[in-house]
Amino acid sequence: MTYGLYLHFPFCRQKCDYCNFLSYPLKNPPRDLNFNQSELIKAYLDRLKTDLDKLFTKIKPTEIDTIYFGGGTPSLLKPKQLELILNLLKGYKPIEISIEINPEDVSKKKLTEFKSLGINRFILGVQTLDKKEHQTLGRASILSTPKILETFFGVPEVTKAIDLITGLPKQKIKNYLKNLEIISSYQPDHFSVYLLSLEKETPLEKREKITPELENLQILSLKETIKNLTQKGYDHYEISNFAKPGCQSKHNLKYWEFKPYIGLGIGAHSFYQEKRYSNQMSLGDYLNNSKTVYIQDPRNDQKILVEYFMTGLRLLKGVSLEKMSPRLNLKIPSEIFFKIETLVKEKKLLKQREGTETFIKLNPKKIEVANAIIYELVESLLE
Repeated sequence: MTYGLYLHFPFCRQKCDYCNFLSYPLKNPPRDLNFNQSELIKAYLDRLKTDLDKLFTKIKPTEIDTIYFGGGTPSLLKPKQLELILNLLKGYKPIEISIEINPEDVSKKKLTEFKSLGINRFILGVQTLDKKEHQTLGRASILSTPKILETFFGVPEVTKAIDLITGLPKQKIKNYLKNLEIISSYQPDHFSVYLLSLEKETPLEKREKITPELENLQILSLKETIKNLTQKGYDHYEISNFAKPGCQSKHNLKYWEFKPYIGLGIGAHSFYQEKRYSNQMSLGDYLNNSKTVYIQDPRNDQKILVEYFMTGLRLLKGVSLEKMSPRLNLKIPSEIFFKIETLVKEKKLLKQREGTETFIKLNPKKIEVANAIIYELVESLLE
């Protein structure tokens, strides 16, 4: 058994207007914490190390095959700070170690040092190259100028991934595709292109609304992105993700393929021994207690099936019906098979492939309504 390891670093320079992730601007940390910035980061990393020490009493470091540093802005960390964490693996280097990087942290020295630690997948949070869209998002980071992009892509022998957000209010598709061409010219190994979501209680959600015009813009933006990147030879392997051969995100595939992963840090989620857990401690409670409290998510057979379909059908290859029952150790209700037949034969929203295994997958021509398709499939399980 192997596991993915997610390490959450919740600090950033300034919270972007679209962001609903658990993060704290270093300039404005929780008032009840009596730390300056450097003390706060050190205290948090010390707690992460404590959790890692405890984790390795249950599993071996060699059972961790992917690591993902997410946030927040983990690229705020100094290489030596990351080294203290990675040293706990006792010399073992997983096959994939990823780190999210903001443009303002891009320097040849820092990226080279990250690489020397064994980090072999860099994810640059570009989001947009357009100044007006940058303002719409309330981005905290500077634009990814040519110099930043040249420095980022100049690091050899590292998988280089780009994160983009599209489908923004008043976005000009022509301008978006022009900027996509600029980034594509650097030959990234991987693209994650997300449609803008107006998350509740974010500053962006309070000033923007989902309109029919925006919905149509998002559909067009997604279609043009798929067309553009697949023509360039990228494998569209997940609704929002595109990769060159061999460059799929091994860590994120664990989420979509229902494989085990362990999350450490506040707000982190885990899927361990077929159960789901989350760390819902506040930052203050986490820092002031040596014991981490994980809340188990109560799940019945119906909820497990819903999770499996909702994650597995995000992958363009789909899910195997033969493997589902033994994998989940439960029986698939007859109404699900009836619904699958309806979605395949009558509505043409799903496709079914027969062979040694029966796979169902989204109709590639209906990707823009993927959420609605999956909901219709599992609706009876939600009652």
